[in-house]
Amino acid sequence: MATDLPHSNGSHSNGSHSFGSHSHGDAERPSFTLRVGGSDPERVIFFLGGDLLGPSCLPFAHFTERCIDAGTRRLRLDLTRLQSLDLDGVDTLVAIHQRLSAEGGRLLLTNANPEVMSVLRLFGRPLLATETSAVFAPAVPRRGERRARRRLAG
Repeated sequence: MATDLPHSNGSHSNGSHSFGSHSHGDAERPSFTLRVGGSDPERVIFFLGGDLLGPSCLPFAHFTERCIDAGTRRLRLDLTRLQSLDLDGVDTLVAIHQRLSAEGGRLLLTNANPEVMSVLRLFGRPLLATETSAVFAPAVPRRGERRARRRLAG
């Protein structure tokens, strides 16, 4: 179920949003997409896709700020479909983390692919070094991990 979140014009919206674009052959496609999920406005899930690069960062940051202003305190960013991010993307995530922390909230990053995880490890220290945020590696277990998890659980 998607959550009603504010637009810049004061209206509310469910569903997907695109920020930035780049050419792919003859067609132009969004370089960064965001799908909003969750039914509780205080706990929202953003499903990120594409590339969180310079041009898409500011609109994404503004959208997130409006969500926090509307009462979101627990924000989960599912990075399953996020292909890459640059330093602007990391800075945006750090700013979101800092804003949520200041409001007594929490940022949770999940399902990062190895490339995104590498960038976060190199440049996202403020995201990784605090108790008010957490970053989790890919959800798909590597070879042998599934079996080891079952043994530990059971």
